[in-house]
Amino acid sequence: MCEVEPILDSAMLSWRLPCHSGPCFGGLNLNLPFTSPFGTRTSPALLTCNLQPPASVDRGWKTGHYSASGTLNRRGRWFQLHTTGNLKMNVPAPITEKEADMIGLSSMQATYAALEAICGDHFHDSYEKARIVFNKDGRFTTVMRDGQCVAHMAGRFSKQELRDALKGNIKDHGRYVAGKIKSILEQKLVLPDTYLFRMDIEDDLRWVDSIRSRQFSAWVVPKVPDNDDPKQVRAEFRFWIAEARAIIFADKGKAWAWQHKAIVTDGLQHPKADTHEELAHLVADTFNKAVEHAGWD
Repeated sequence: MCEVEPILDSAMLSWRLPCHSGPCFGGLNLNLPFTSPFGTRTSPALLTCNLQPPASVDRGWKTGHYSASGTLNRRGRWFQLHTTGNLKMNVPAPITEKEADMIGLSSMQATYAALEAICGDHFHDSYEKARIVFNKDGRFTTVMRDGQCVAHMAGRFSKQELRDALKGNIKDHGRYVAGKIKSILEQKLVLPDTYLFRMDIEDDLRWVDSIRSRQFSAWVVPKVPDNDDPKQVRAEFRFWIAEARAIIFADKGKAWAWQHKAIVTDGLQHPKADTHEELAHLVADTFNKAVEHAGWD
């Protein structure tokens, strides 16, 4: 969100200025109270606004000129309204993809905390006890937990509808990070033709609905499994949705108890990173080195 403030008081401005990771781009959404012909300050029903320069501005404090016009219906009569003024805005520094992903992880941790606070043993707890706060803006409500936005709700909603919305946000984030991880692992894992990489995120995410699962997995398995083959390698990479950490279960040998040996040890089986993207690279590199040392045959 860009911070904007008027230089002149000719119009009491309130607005949102959307940004992306680069410079700010189009679309000031202005709510400009006008002095109507009846001497009252009101907002027009229809409003168009132009910002100069209209395309984009670099980060930092910039000044610009706005003009806005609209129409107001008062007792069946339409009035043309127009106002102009100067403003200055502070465009924040663009964030990197890594920073955005880290912000997403922080938001997901708050989302899980909010969900747990109104589920299970806390099913009937009040929102106050759950530390869930609501900020209303017209018919929309921003749901907050520990200073983090965890959901946006429209109209009136029940606690169960909020639970479903939180779970939906978790699953959407799970698909996002799992897509990154899958793409990296498919490219970086060095597997012989007799092995395959497998990952079914939708199957894992269904457990979010039932048990509020926090994890999903990827697998390396033989195309033709043989529980009695002492040379076969099997691996599971278990990832956390709201944390950039994983556990690597990788072993070689017969599938029976005590007849296989872990090939990723000495703490390397617990990789951590700042983002899931970095984590996926670390997992792939760790497994490739381990299986190269242990051998596929």
